[in-house]
Amino acid sequence: MGGGADGGERGVGVPGGDGGSERDLGGVFASRVAGRFGGGEAADAEGLGGKLLGFGTWAALSGIVWQAWQIYSLWYLAKLGFAAASDAFAGARLIGQVVIILAAAMTGIVTTAAFAAWESRSREEANALLGLYTKLALSGLLALSLVLVLADDLIVLVLPSEFAAAAEVLAEVVVFFQLTSALGFLAVHFALVEKTRLMLWSWLVGLGSNVALVIWLVRPEHPLSGAVLSAAISCLPAVAVCLVLVRAEGQPVSRGLVLLTAASLLLLLPDAAMVAGAAGLAVLGAATTVVFSREERIAIGNRIRQRVK
Repeated sequence: MGGGADGGERGVGVPGGDGGSERDLGGVFASRVAGRFGGGEAADAEGLGGKLLGFGTWAALSGIVWQAWQIYSLWYLAKLGFAAASDAFAGARLIGQVVIILAAAMTGIVTTAAFAAWESRSREEANALLGLYTKLALSGLLALSLVLVLADDLIVLVLPSEFAAAAEVLAEVVVFFQLTSALGFLAVHFALVEKTRLMLWSWLVGLGSNVALVIWLVRPEHPLSGAVLSAAISCLPAVAVCLVLVRAEGQPVSRGLVLLTAASLLLLLPDAAMVAGAAGLAVLGAATTVVFSREERIAIGNRIRQRVK
C-alpha cells in the first residue's frame, strides 16, 4: 500500500450542485499520488504533476457533465416556455436538495474512514467498512426521503403559492437526489482503485438518458410530470453502469447495497404502499442478513452497545 502514514485523506463528496464532489475527490487522489511518489522513488515532481493534471481533466469533465445533468430537465422546461412548470420544479428541487446535501457530508466521513482502513490495514477491510457505512448512510437518507415525500403538502406551505405544484412532483425529485447520492457513494470505489476517471461514464449515461427522456416524456398537456420523471428515470441506467464498472474493477457490491439503492423507487408509490415497502425493508434489515451480513450486524450491534455505555 502506498500513501500517507495516517490515512487521513479527505473524502469523496457526493456530487453536489457546486462541484464539491470533484474537489474532495481531488484531495484524496492528490494525497494518494503524493504518497506513491514519496520516499525517494525515481518518479519526480514532473510525474506527480502529470498525474494531477490527468485527474484534474477528468474531474473537470465530470463536474461539467454533472452540472448539465442535474439541471437539464429544468432547463428544458424553461426553453419550451413552461414558466409555471419551471417554477414548481425549482421549488421541489429546493426542498429535495436536503438529501444530497446530507449525503455529501456522510460520504466525506465514510470515505475518510475507508481510506484510513486501507492505509492502516488492507483494501479488503477498507471495502468492508465502505460497504457497511454506505448501506447505513443510504438507509438514513431513505428514511429522510420517506419523511419528505409523506410531508410534501406541509413542506410546500413554506414556499410561495406559485410553488404549490411542487408538492405533486416532490417524490420524483427526491428519487433523483437519492439515486445520485448512491452514485456518489459508489464513486468512492473508483478512488480506492485509483481510477477516478471512471466516475465520468455514469454521469454521461445519466445525462444522455435525461436528454432522450425529456424529448419523449415532456408534452404540452403535462410538461412538469414529464420533466421530473425524466430526471428520476435517467438515474437508473447511470446506476446500472456504475455498478457494472465497480464490479469490473474487482470491487465488491453486496445485495444489500443493490437493494437499498433500488428501494429509492418506493418513493414513487402511493403513500400506503410506500410505507408498507419501507417497513418491509426495515424488517429485512433488522431481522435478516438480506441487507446487512452477519458480520455487519455484529459490528452494528457492538457499535450501538459502545454508544449506550
